[in-house]
This record gives sequence, structure tokens and C-alpha cells, in this order.
Amino acid sequence: MSSWLFISFRRQLHISSFCLYTFSLKGKITVTAVAAYNTYHAKSSSVGYVVEFDGIKLYHAGDTGLIIDMADLANQHITYMFLPMDGIYTMSPEEAKQAAAMIQAKCDIPIHTMPPTDTYSDAIVTRFTSPHKLLVKPGATIELNTTATPIEKSTIPPENFRLEQNYPNPFNPSTSIEFNLPSKSFVSLKIFDLTGRETATLVFEELSVGHYSRQWNAAEIPSGIYFYRLQAASSFITKKLVL
Repeated sequence: MSSWLFISFRRQLHISSFCLYTFSLKGKITVTAVAAYNTYHAKSSSVGYVVEFDGIKLYHAGDTGLIIDMADLANQHITYMFLPMDGIYTMSPEEAKQAAAMIQAKCDIPIHTMPPTDTYSDAIVTRFTSPHKLLVKPGATIELNTTATPIEKSTIPPENFRLEQNYPNPFNPSTSIEFNLPSKSFVSLKIFDLTGRETATLVFEELSVGHYSRQWNAAEIPSGIYFYRLQAASSFITKKLVL
């Protein structure tokens, strides 16, 4: 779906008060207007879209914040969702995760991750920790289909060994930790307290190339500062978390 088509829709559907509006293109593509607004764009002058074709549904709203209206999209069974997250004019990555949980699409694709000139930011995308995240970097191409899968099962392998910051942080009592493996490795992911004592082991096994997410439930652990360490082969990364 090209950008000019979305621009054309926006011009046609500039509406004084938001209402549900649907039309078809040649009987093959159905476009439904949905609510989209934020601090800088009033609901009365903004619009998002659900575009349906070949059994695939795309949700796109380039300038929206986290809005309660997103809950209405949960029953539409969205296949691919494009979430803007520059954190200034649109959502923050953390708010985008909440939006993803409300809409419940099969795949959540981060877009518009930096303010003008609208460049792509790995740092921003890293903070977006939806379990259904699908990364489409500049210049990359993906094939749209009705059986979209989250990034852990994606055919696009991660480029770097990476450990994400846990989310939420601080947390109580559980948090999610994500990491990337660019090659098949024996992996250890462990939690340590401030004295260096091992508190929990989340991963201790051989894993294939991919993106992984693990939960740590610390309901029976004293609150405080902890560290989590990811090790694969000779590489390791350590980060801090707060319970």
C-alpha cells in the first residue's frame, strides 16, 4: 500500500466530527476510517485507517497517540499494525506497547520512530517490547500474508547479539526480558542481586537464531536492585533492573 494512497484518503476524509466511514476500491480493497488523534492533532481533524485486501487487514495511523478508541479495534482481527512512536508528536515506545495490547494484531511494526526527518532509530525500537514485534528496517521488504508471525518466528534473522532493557522497569512482580541471537548458541540468562548471588535462571540451553522473550516473576523475591546477564559463547551483556 503506497504512501500516496494514504495521503489521498486523508484528504478525502478530513471530517469535522469523527464517524465510521467505509468504502471499497474496485471491490478488492476495503478502507475503513477509524479514530486517530493526539496532543497536536484534534480528533475532529485526524483519521486512521484499516485497509483490508486478500484476507489481510492493515491498521495505519501516522499521527496518533495512545487513545482509548484503540480498544474498538480488538474485534477486527488486525493482521499487521503500524505504530508510530517518536515519543514527541506520537506515542512513546512504552505507550505503543500498550496500544499493541489493546488492538491485539498478529504483528506490530514500529514506524515513524524519530521526529522530522522521520528517521529510523534502533534505540527507540529497542524500547518497544511487544511480544508480537516485527522489525522492518529501512530498505527491507516483507511479504504480507494472512498467517503473520511475531519476530521470534520471523524469517528475518537478527543482525546483532543484543539484550534489551526489561519492561516494565521498575516492575512488580513480573517483567519481560528480550534478546537477539544472530547465530545458534548455548545461552545463559540469569538474574543476580547486588552481592553477585544468583537469584534466578531464565535460560540455560542451546537456542537457534532469532528473537526471544522471557518473563521473570519475582513475586517471592525482596524488592531492590538486581542485574540480569545474557551470555552466549564468548559474548555477554549485563543490565540493571529494579524490583
